[in-house]
Amino acid sequence: MRGHSKLIITPRQLHAIRQWERRHLPYYGTEAGYQLLLELIQVNCQIRRTLKEFYLSIPYAESTVRLLLRSMESDGWINMVSEGDDKRIRYFEPTEKLQIKKDEWIDAIREILSTPTEALEKSLESITDSENR
Repeated sequence: MRGHSKLIITPRQLHAIRQWERRHLPYYGTEAGYQLLLELIQVNCQIRRTLKEFYLSIPYAESTVRLLLRSMESDGWINMVSEGDDKRIRYFEPTEKLQIKKDEWIDAIREILSTPTEALEKSLESITDSENR
C-alpha cells in the first residue's frame, strides 16, 4: 500500500481522548448518553432522522433515550422540529452549540494523536492528579 499510512492509536491516546470527552462533552455521564451523542454528531441537516430512528439506533431503553434527548434539547444541544400536518413525526437537528462542540472534539482528537507519547503521559498525569484532589 504505497502512499497510505496506517493510523495506530495507542491505549494512552485512547485514554487521553476519553478524558477530554468526560470533561467537555454533554453525554450526561452515561454510556447511553455517549452513544446518543455519537449518533447526534453524525446528523446531517439535509438528512433528518426521526425520534423513532434514534430509538432504534441506540441499544438502550426508549425511556432512557427520550430522557437524554429532552435533556439535550433543554440544554440547547439539539432542536426538535416537526414538519407538515402530522405533528407526531419529530426530527432532531444539532444546534450551532453542538456543531461548535463537535469541531472542538475533532480538534482535541487531532491534537492528542499528534502529541508525542512522553508529553501525553505528563498531561494525563496532571489531569489525574487534579481529579484526585
